[in-house]
Amino acid sequence: MDAGDWALLHRQGQRALSEGDYTTAAATLQKAMDAAENFPDTDGRKVAVAINLALSYKKLHHFEDAARYYQRGVDLARKDPNASPLNVAIILDNFGNLYDEQKKFAKAEPYHRQALAQFEKALPADDLDVIKCRANLAQAVEFTGKPEEAAGLYRQCIAALEKKGGDAEADLAITLDNYAGLLLRDKKPGEALAVRQRALELFQKTLGADHPEVGICLENLGQTYLALNKPDAAEPLLRRALQIGTSTFGEDSPALVTTLDALSSALEKLGKEEESTELAARAMKIRNHAGVQQPAAVTRP
Repeated sequence: MDAGDWALLHRQGQRALSEGDYTTAAATLQKAMDAAENFPDTDGRKVAVAINLALSYKKLHHFEDAARYYQRGVDLARKDPNASPLNVAIILDNFGNLYDEQKKFAKAEPYHRQALAQFEKALPADDLDVIKCRANLAQAVEFTGKPEEAAGLYRQCIAALEKKGGDAEADLAITLDNYAGLLLRDKKPGEALAVRQRALELFQKTLGADHPEVGICLENLGQTYLALNKPDAAEPLLRRALQIGTSTFGEDSPALVTTLDALSSALEKLGKEEESTELAARAMKIRNHAGVQQPAAVTRP
């Protein structure tokens, strides 16, 4: 295999990743990474392969593999005398996201702060990378006991993304959905509902009805309706979320646990006790098999 072959694999893996086909992305990018190790990194592409491979593994909840390739990306970027400091900042921010996914926010926060400091030195305040990093920091600081700082960061990001429009709509959807989570945890379900409804519209507009990100937002919107004691509104959303999640991750993935639990709760409140019990048992079986003590937080890159 020559350099052109692994570059082609990289492009194919990137396409699968953007389409939400994380299994194909991981397999393809792993081949690209293995092949790339035999060639010098003359244009920083090897770093990009490492980051995309790490992200694919993260999406599949293969956290140890993801951490290994994020670290590989950091090592490659720091060894390259021609590499931009922004490359390291991007990897640090993504490394923080890996800990976010595992609810290890105290570990995530310093990665995001380091990344944001580098981004702000090198880029305008309204640059998309700066905004996304600021939003990632917002999530981490909320869960390390700084909800007021987090809310301010989210509102700053939302205002900047609304001004950008167009290509920034997907990032706006993610930021809105995560901000709604903060509002819900702050006992403001009515405000959270309006924000999440807008987020879902943007996700479906930019990604299509069956994308995994849409599944996450559907679950979150369903959880919001449950907080408002509206299980009848939550049920169809959670069923769609479970369908998308099962298609993406498989029948027995730990990624389905929170959706199963939420749908079980909605059905119990609607008097559909038999199906509710079946779903709760399925969630418990997955949790026990995977060693999952509590559902993982829903986070994004």
